[in-house]
Amino acid sequence: MAATVTPPAGGMRSRRHRELREFLMTRRARVSPAEAGLPDGGARRRTPGLRREEVAVLEGVVRAAGGAGAGVVSGAG
Repeated sequence: MAATVTPPAGGMRSRRHRELREFLMTRRARVSPAEAGLPDGGARRRTPGLRREEVAVLEGVVRAAGGAGAGVVSGAG
């Protein structure tokens, strides 16, 4: 007899989401663009560390621009 898998309740899902968000934000804040080999852009930054887009560039992630695949994320290589 197979076990039934019940998805986590809404509260558990949102708690895990908040924990993951906090984890990623603190890790991005530890590294400056200069430390990662990226230009700082000269603009004033609202938060310390790397922006999400800069992390994506470093990881080789590309986002499709426009068309039917708008918002589709895939690996660059």
